[in-house]
Amino acid sequence: MMEELIRILTDTTKVLNDSLPLEKEKLKAVQEDRISALEECMMKEQAIALKMKGLEQKRETFMEEHGYSGMTLKEIIEKTEGDDRSKMQALLDEIVLAAQNFSSYNDEAMKLIQLKQHTLEKASLADGGRTYGKDAQSIETDHLLSRLL
Repeated sequence: MMEELIRILTDTTKVLNDSLPLEKEKLKAVQEDRISALEECMMKEQAIALKMKGLEQKRETFMEEHGYSGMTLKEIIEKTEGDDRSKMQALLDEIVLAAQNFSSYNDEAMKLIQLKQHTLEKASLADGGRTYGKDAQSIETDHLLSRLL
């Protein structure tokens, strides 16, 4: 029964870890005022956000179907025994670390975007692009962590 949840958690960890190079590239693009690279990163982020949303929906469906609705993964792990328990705990630890790393790069990039907003907008408008600032998109890893823990 827990194999499905373990697979969902494994996929979530993979998506988060695979997104780290993108977040690093986004930060570098902001630091170097490379608008087209920043926009490309943000479009790729949208695809990641959709993957994460799909995984979150799968996790919630699993939890509802198996009587774990309203429980955190920590609580489910406490009720799980054997190999599944150790696998799930290791995956939860990996997810937390990956989400924290992702959030760190994302937060730094968003703060830098805010600081450089005028410069970025000027360069973007010159290229016929969009503006940045309060409406700039980011994946909410804090929300993910709060639902898991």
